[in-house]
Amino acid sequence: VKYAISKNVTIVAASGNDGSPEKYYPGALDDVIAVGAVDNSGQITGFSSYGASITVVAPGTNIYSSYLNNGYALSSGTSQASPFVSGAVALLKSYAYEKGKKITNTDITYILQNTSDRLTSKVRDQKAGYGLLNLADSFKLLNDMLS
Repeated sequence: VKYAISKNVTIVAASGNDGSPEKYYPGALDDVIAVGAVDNSGQITGFSSYGASITVVAPGTNIYSSYLNNGYALSSGTSQASPFVSGAVALLKSYAYEKGKKITNTDITYILQNTSDRLTSKVRDQKAGYGLLNLADSFKLLNDMLS
């Protein structure tokens, strides 16, 4: 993980599904973006672990995805929430690259911290991190940073 981060690879990881302060790795490592889960109403799920320093939360209940035997099924967990954030990071990096710029992991973290929708009155909450991923606002901030 340290090597990947040193090469400007952004690591996004699930926070775990025990609903406890137990640390799960690699999400609990420094410089890794740990993702918690929200339900369909935008509330933190009971299963979302929070021992890692949660950066953001994303939808994590009843996510339709590939499954065993070439099938599809609804699944819930922070592993279902993490791909929303991974995809967002990939889009942000791709957009910057298209504009002839390279953004760092520090830039990505800054964008996520400052554009997520707060779920509590705190800037950073133990269970919600900086809030619910907001990709539209992330692109607005990235545009400002690139100009």
